[in-house]
Amino acid sequence: MRQAVIIADSDPRKKVIGGIGIYSGNLADYLSSHGYEVLFLAKRQEGEEIRKVHYDVIEANRRPGESNISFLMSLFRRFPIQPDAVINAQRPDWIIPFAFHKGRKIVTLNGSHAKNVALKKGKLAGFLFGILEKRGLSAADSIISVSKENTQYYSGKYPGLAGKIRTIPVGIDISRFVRSRSRREEYGFRKDEKVVVYVGRFEREKNLPLLIDSCKSAGCRLLLVGSGKEEQALRQLAGKETVFLPSVPNEEVPDILSSGDVFAVSSLYEGLPNAALEALACGLPIISTPVGGMPDIVVEGKTGSLAGPDEYADKLKLLLKDHKRYAHACKMMAENYSADKMFPEVMRLYENL
Repeated sequence: MRQAVIIADSDPRKKVIGGIGIYSGNLADYLSSHGYEVLFLAKRQEGEEIRKVHYDVIEANRRPGESNISFLMSLFRRFPIQPDAVINAQRPDWIIPFAFHKGRKIVTLNGSHAKNVALKKGKLAGFLFGILEKRGLSAADSIISVSKENTQYYSGKYPGLAGKIRTIPVGIDISRFVRSRSRREEYGFRKDEKVVVYVGRFEREKNLPLLIDSCKSAGCRLLLVGSGKEEQALRQLAGKETVFLPSVPNEEVPDILSSGDVFAVSSLYEGLPNAALEALACGLPIISTPVGGMPDIVVEGKTGSLAGPDEYADKLKLLLKDHKRYAHACKMMAENYSADKMFPEVMRLYENL
């Protein structure tokens, strides 16, 4: 039985995990059920364990809340990895500790990590991470990019690596994301109000002030679900039309999405957010900035609207007026990104290395 090693910044057993953690956990489940012995190297995090998994999970670092650099250093430890294992890291730098391992190495690009580091930590940190990024991508035998835009970006940035990059979008469990019971009244929304939903991190790259201001202009309600460093600033900016909820287990996301009329992405840059695909599966059209993989799933007049900052509020108003007619096309689009279609492609890549 061949071993697959998944490296991610979340523990798939925990109650609340991020989008990359959800994707990585779902991939580990799929591989485990299709003949792979899976080892999941996770970043230690706080929180209740609610999921039982059928593979081994090792928390690589010692304390919850440690930085990504600390997590990277912890990966230089010895782990029970077989010589012929496939090692799949969800960030370029996390493959570096395994550069000389005999197994085959894959990096999954869930977005532009160097841009993210530069925005949060400054240009010097972004430059230094760029060195790690290039080292990790050079060590990889193959590179998975979750969107066409991301593939084009990295192929242009590192022309010598372009032949190793393959676009395989994230996959979601479509069966879990159907329109379910609305919890509007629990959140303080009237039945006749238009509600925009965002599920994700409250970080600078998500550009949530644009979304808050646009909802004020459109005269609609806004449900922000998540947590992050920008939360306090966002609460000060938001008015009574905005409701904040803490991060929730992925099992509760269908109910949250079913309480909205439109799903929103206002990011400065993106990969392909799990939550956006989940919203489509629930029949919600999407208003999004034209970043990352969003143009692949947001088709004007069918599954939503793409909008720059200057037109975001106006396009949101139009989308809210006629949001129900998008439901069928949204669900059909989500079918293209089901785990049953995406994960076999990943497994074929593993087997062909």
